[in-house]
Amino acid sequence: MSSGAVDPCRAFNSTRCEKKDAWVNPVAQIKGFVPKVDSMVSNRFLRSLANLPATAVAATSVLIAGGKCGYSPGHGLFVCEGSPLAQQGGTTVGDVFLTNEISKDEVLDGTANSEALLSHETRHAAQWAGHGNLLYPILYGVEALKSTVLTGSYGCANWFEFDAGMQEGRYSSC
Repeated sequence: MSSGAVDPCRAFNSTRCEKKDAWVNPVAQIKGFVPKVDSMVSNRFLRSLANLPATAVAATSVLIAGGKCGYSPGHGLFVCEGSPLAQQGGTTVGDVFLTNEISKDEVLDGTANSEALLSHETRHAAQWAGHGNLLYPILYGVEALKSTVLTGSYGCANWFEFDAGMQEGRYSSC
């Protein structure tokens, strides 16, 4: 771990960080949400249906802003640029990956070495579907706030980012 980086094991009060299972999803302790999320990864139709409201909001934001979209059939994600909803390097809302730092064409044609990134964003789409269009943004916001307080970064101690894959999401500074 680089100097100055926060130990995610400490941030999550975990003594076993060699496995993803060691990280505790605070929501999973309330209800069985993780199995729901896992099933949304494998069942793209149900994921898309569950994400329809959030997907519509994201797509509308792109249309209004005059952005452009493409589709990744291998991941079941729309990849769009030009939305005011996009934060940091990119944001997934429903089944739409809103990118800021790389163009949609670079993501879709693979020139941005984007297979891992698309897998990361697909997991976020499954999180949207598993937790719900109203609850997920709140839960993610709480995790982002916690992470910011603990590490100075919204993603470094954010369970949802860990679950989606820190390396795949390009969190190299954590």
